[in-house]
Amino acid sequence: MKKKNKFTRLVTTVFLTLSALCIFFISCSKDSGPEIIKVTGITLSESTLALVEGETGSLRATIVPADATNKRSTWKSSDMTVAAVDAEGKIVAVKAGNATITVTAEDGSKTASCTVTVKAATVSVTGVKLNKATLSLALGASETLTVTVAPENATNKKVAWKSTQTDIATVDGEGKVSAVKVGTASIVVTTEEGAKADTCTLTVVAKAVAVTGVKLNKTTLSLTEGASEKLTATVTPNDATNKTVSWKSSDASIAIVDSDGRIVALKPGIIAITATTEDGGKTATCAVTVTAKVVTVAVTGVTLNQTSLSLVEGGSESLSATVAPADATNKNVAWQSSNTAVAIVDNNGNVTALKAGTATITATTDDGGKTATCIVTVTAPAAVPTFIIGAQTGDGGDGILDSGTMEWVKYSLTGANGMTFTGKTADIAWFSDAEGKITATEPIGVRFSILKFPGEDNNIVSLGASVAQATPEGSYYFRIIIEGVTSSNVGVLKVGKAWEMKINNVTWAARNVERPALFVSNPEDTGWYYQRNRYTGWSPTDPLTPSHDGEEWNSVVDTNDSWVTRNNPCPAGYRLPTLDDINALLDKTSVDREWVTQNGVKGYKFTDKKSGNTLFIPAGGNRDRDGKLSSPEGGRYMTSTYEEDTARKIWSTRTLYFDRNEIRPGLIREAVAYTVRCVKR
Repeated sequence: MKKKNKFTRLVTTVFLTLSALCIFFISCSKDSGPEIIKVTGITLSESTLALVEGETGSLRATIVPADATNKRSTWKSSDMTVAAVDAEGKIVAVKAGNATITVTAEDGSKTASCTVTVKAATVSVTGVKLNKATLSLALGASETLTVTVAPENATNKKVAWKSTQTDIATVDGEGKVSAVKVGTASIVVTTEEGAKADTCTLTVVAKAVAVTGVKLNKTTLSLTEGASEKLTATVTPNDATNKTVSWKSSDASIAIVDSDGRIVALKPGIIAITATTEDGGKTATCAVTVTAKVVTVAVTGVTLNQTSLSLVEGGSESLSATVAPADATNKNVAWQSSNTAVAIVDNNGNVTALKAGTATITATTDDGGKTATCIVTVTAPAAVPTFIIGAQTGDGGDGILDSGTMEWVKYSLTGANGMTFTGKTADIAWFSDAEGKITATEPIGVRFSILKFPGEDNNIVSLGASVAQATPEGSYYFRIIIEGVTSSNVGVLKVGKAWEMKINNVTWAARNVERPALFVSNPEDTGWYYQRNRYTGWSPTDPLTPSHDGEEWNSVVDTNDSWVTRNNPCPAGYRLPTLDDINALLDKTSVDREWVTQNGVKGYKFTDKKSGNTLFIPAGGNRDRDGKLSSPEGGRYMTSTYEEDTARKIWSTRTLYFDRNEIRPGLIREAVAYTVRCVKR
């Protein structure tokens, strides 16, 4: 038992001794190793940095504490396209913008940053250019010039504008040039940087006159292959500023046209040649037909169906010409009489015997001048009466028949060889000229009717000449034929002013209205002035004639046709025009119009492009509520078309309104008195 305790104490003593030695060695080993110092912060030499594109800079990082064990760090840019940084903190400015450079300590991830601002590099101006070297402006007009500074990326593109003649033209800070008066000035632009300059030469001309239309000298044209012809374009008005026109063919494979309007036919076909004005884009067209070129077959001779002919005075017969060969290209012939006092011949070979004698009728070919003749022998007629047309009288003794009037035409009968003559019927043969060349088988606009036959005064016979309405003014030549016997001389009937004229399919009265249902005497007379919802109107002269005729003024219209049904002043068979009638009159495609002075009176003359009919409407102005004359050099004409003024609860009348400067549909105030021009019902 004692031995066992002694052993236990020995083991315990050894264990304690060994434990003490271990503690000693461990303690000695720790005290002898190096001490590790941690990073507590990091700073940069700059917190902000400004660079120009292409420049470089450097940042210096400081680790805190200075004796920190690990001083390694990393660099990073927030935008490498603006500013790049390397592992040493060297920065390169790439392009304009902002970037943040951040440095991070490897120990402890401590950071510091610097804001880098990169500015664009300055690019110097090398030049400046205006969009126009020359400029033409009408007086009062303006235009803005544009400027280009070189190079495109120049830093300072500011410019200054200047006019060398501010009394002729001015220019603002945006390059807007304004024409002040006629003359020449220079507009100069100068760069703020480098003082580079460019100049535009400005010409100020009188105010432009706008183009209103264009016409061609021909609206249709026929050409053969290879042929050419020049068209002429007339621009209106005559004083238009820009009369330049361009030409175009609708099919250049058929015919071409150059800048001067010369057409060259290429192959068969139909095309349109159009002239277009540079100002306003007005157009006019010519329809061109190109035919194939024909091989010409020359004429070798000509023969007549008769070589001799016998006629009685007043008789007629037709000759026909046969051209050889049968396929000759040009078979046209011209006819001629060797003695026109004896016999005449027209363009178709119709021979008319005039008096006893002999004449040779010759047919001559256009191609080659080949001839053939016929001897015509004219003999006096058997014993028949002859008569002579006497002098005409006209209304008022002026020898002119007015449209719609009746006049006497007198002629005398003379018996032949002691024979008496009793007529039963009469007819008229019309001629285009005093030589008696017949061009129409029917009378032209004028009709005759027998009122007395035979005459009360032995051999004096009278015919009544009734002049149809719408007969054009002029002289009409005629012979009177009774039972096949023609008068020995030519009569002349002079026709004056027409009652009516058709313009663009609307038949207008040729004169204004005077008192209700009565036309004025002359186309130039104004007539009376009519107010809406009044029985009559003001007279055309001052002092005014009272014209209420018992009907009181009514300022309110409750139906849109009350004025027409109650107060239409047009004569029987006529009515007030509608707005559609006015628009048809103002249709430029069908009707030409011109401000004219006719017999001392100003107004508009309208001409139907298709028929050539003309209509004059005088400018008579209007009268106000008290009858005072206003706008005496303007036209104010009533229509039957109404429009409701819902605000005022009345109806207003559409009108024809014009003066020397404009013409258009207008609108009448209820108290104004206007002139009236009627149309056919």
